[in-house]
Amino acid sequence: MPKASKESASRVEDMGVMEGRYEELGGYTVGFETFREDADGEPVLKGLPDDRCQSEHWGYVVSGSITFRFADHEETYETGDAYYAPYLQGYDNHPMWNADPRYLPFKESLKTSHLHGWPGPAGQALSESNAKYVLVDMFAKACRGDSTKDVIATAAAQLKQIYKAK
Repeated sequence: MPKASKESASRVEDMGVMEGRYEELGGYTVGFETFREDADGEPVLKGLPDDRCQSEHWGYVVSGSITFRFADHEETYETGDAYYAPYLQGYDNHPMWNADPRYLPFKESLKTSHLHGWPGPAGQALSESNAKYVLVDMFAKACRGDSTKDVIATAAAQLKQIYKAK
């Protein structure tokens, strides 16, 4: 079985206030994050939908504490706590669902929604393939009448180049 430790993690990111050491294991990114001082993650999340992280998180607090701010509440975990912060928690009671009855069918989609790239792991290559609209362009070209075989081959070549580079 694959495993990782803080010392063996292959990707290291130093963000000043925090150092993260990461490894891909079985389709998940495992992170060992050390905060050098108290930090507020809200500025980093600015610009995301509702200015909140859209990913789910599992973790264990080795020392100190961590607070997650959801759409409808906060949860704080302290030394020795294991936690699970679900994908888009709190949105099931968000006032947006009551703004227009046409939104209600989409409310249930939160229970089965996945981030782009699922079931593959999130990461830089996934973000790059989304930012370059590889799959969107593939479908658009097929819809305008380009050869299906050609557009699939082009998209596959682009994805191979993106994922090979990472």
